[in-house]
Amino acid sequence: MEVEQIVNEVRQQTGQKPIVVGMSKWSVASSLLFYNQSGNDMDIRSRNMFGDSGAMFEFWSPSQSPSTRPIIMVSMKRNRLEHGRLGDDLSQILDRPGPILSRTIYRDDKQLRRLYYRVARGYLGNKTVN
Repeated sequence: MEVEQIVNEVRQQTGQKPIVVGMSKWSVASSLLFYNQSGNDMDIRSRNMFGDSGAMFEFWSPSQSPSTRPIIMVSMKRNRLEHGRLGDDLSQILDRPGPILSRTIYRDDKQLRRLYYRVARGYLGNKTVN
């Protein structure tokens, strides 16, 4: 639900449907697809969009062309929003990436974990990342 709130905020601020990119190989993008509670029409991708391994997302949503739609990168680890798995600077492939922000996820009033996210105005393409 936290990610759905972020998506709605970005959609309201920009007037565009954002692309949500899970920055882990399996858990983030898969969980977002599975637990999309509200039926919110989210465009969910995995880190393979940026040229990294994304498990089955490599077949479902191959690496993408540049886009002027907002990008919301989501991770359970802060550093995955700065650098790719091989140490590549992700800000080189994003159009005006914002700061890394976080939200706390609760269940039954108990803190479960922290969620990190970063919003960019668009995606320049993965040609600049090795």
